[in-house]
Amino acid sequence: MVKKDSAYQRLQRILELEEKQGWRNRAVIGGAEALRERWVKDALAEGEDEATVQAIQALLTEYAQADQSTRPALAQRIRRLMAEGLPPEEQAP
Repeated sequence: MVKKDSAYQRLQRILELEEKQGWRNRAVIGGAEALRERWVKDALAEGEDEATVQAIQALLTEYAQADQSTRPALAQRIRRLMAEGLPPEEQAP
C-alpha cells in the first residue's frame, strides 16, 4: 500500500496526471528526467527500500526516453513496484 503524502504517493499523482494528459511526459516541468533525482532523494530519505527505489529510478529514465505508446506499460510497472516492491527473485542476496 502506498503511504499518504509519501514520495510514492506524489509519484502516483504524477502518473495519474500523465495518464490524463496522454502520456506526454509533461506532468512535471522537465519531464520524468527532471523528476527522477529529486524523487529518489525523497524516497530514500523516507526509508523506502533502496533496491526498489533504484528499479523505479531506472524505469523513470526509460519513461523519459520512451514514446507515448510505451509509457502506459512503464507507468504500470512503476505502480506495481510502489505497491509490491521488488519480487524476491530480483532482490539482492
